[in-house]
Amino acid sequence: MSNRYSNIYINDGHCFLGLCSAIWTNVFMRCYRFSVNNATLNRFFALHFVLPFVLAALALMHLIALHDSSGSDLITIFIFIIILSVFVFFMPNMLGDSENYVMANPMQTPPAIVPE
Repeated sequence: MSNRYSNIYINDGHCFLGLCSAIWTNVFMRCYRFSVNNATLNRFFALHFVLPFVLAALALMHLIALHDSSGSDLITIFIFIIILSVFVFFMPNMLGDSENYVMANPMQTPPAIVPE
């Protein structure tokens, strides 16, 4: 996402889960105006880039700690992997939508897209 679009998201996201006044007060106090400058956008990007890696590391540490505390029962792990592979390979579209299999027509605009 470019800085332009994240600036639009932050500036035009007037109310998100009832945090309107808190967000705008925070933006105003940090920037001294009602727009977001480049330093804020860089921090926003860095947070959203680093956060998935931090969460993955925490999940891995949790799995290691859980495995160490509960012993090494490899049979249950293999059974879980086999059951999971049944769902992945034999029922991949169990929660899918049937419209995903309709052939697209490049010469016709979809009915959901209408002019304003």
